[in-house]
Amino acid sequence: MSRGGRISRGYYTWQDKDDKFRNKYMVCTPIAGTRYVIAATTYLDELTGPARMIESGARAITDKAKLIALATSAAAFLLTGLIVFIYSHRLSGRVRSLAEAAARTGAGRSGRGFQSTSRDEIGDLEEAVAGLRNGSPDSFKHLP
Repeated sequence: MSRGGRISRGYYTWQDKDDKFRNKYMVCTPIAGTRYVIAATTYLDELTGPARMIESGARAITDKAKLIALATSAAAFLLTGLIVFIYSHRLSGRVRSLAEAAARTGAGRSGRGFQSTSRDEIGDLEEAVAGLRNGSPDSFKHLP
């Protein structure tokens, strides 16, 4: 009989027919109006096994998602670095070329001319240096 007509439950170790010990869980519920109880037992590994399989699957999916996020971040970082490297290399090449032209102009050697192909501040500076080389004050009228 259950204690005081209440549901009782608990864990215990059970020895199987093959002499292996396994943990079990038991619940005893009284049948109303009788002195009898219904007992139900289950092996803990059978009870928790499906949950562990789900947990293992979820862990594998999470690990895969972390790997994909890390790879995506690394690719974005590398792509950004490559774009910055290419842009800065092109920009420093343009500035270097402009500095050489300005140095030649300052030394009185006009050398070969160059064309400004950009519409940004470097292009404005190239046009100004070209104006210095040509001695044309009109080349500065469009600058602020």
